[in-house]
Amino acid sequence: MVLKASSTTPLTALAMAELLAKAGLPDGVVNGMTCSQYEVETFLKPPAIKGVTFVGSTAVGKHIYSIAAAHGKRVQELDVNS
Repeated sequence: MVLKASSTTPLTALAMAELLAKAGLPDGVVNGMTCSQYEVETFLKPPAIKGVTFVGSTAVGKHIYSIAAAHGKRVQELDVNS
């Protein structure tokens, strides 16, 4: 699993990935990272990626959904504006 943390508030997500590693989760099971919206699009296209879960704004969610779905991915989204 790749946990892409928000670029504006990454510390919680990255700390969670670190705690999972310290708890003994094998390397590579959960990977924490930050990147821009342009870099994250590279995760939405490869065939090895089977699904995407997103929590955030409606506008970003629609963008992620359109790219991921066009490449045959399963997509779950939670709109924080609701």
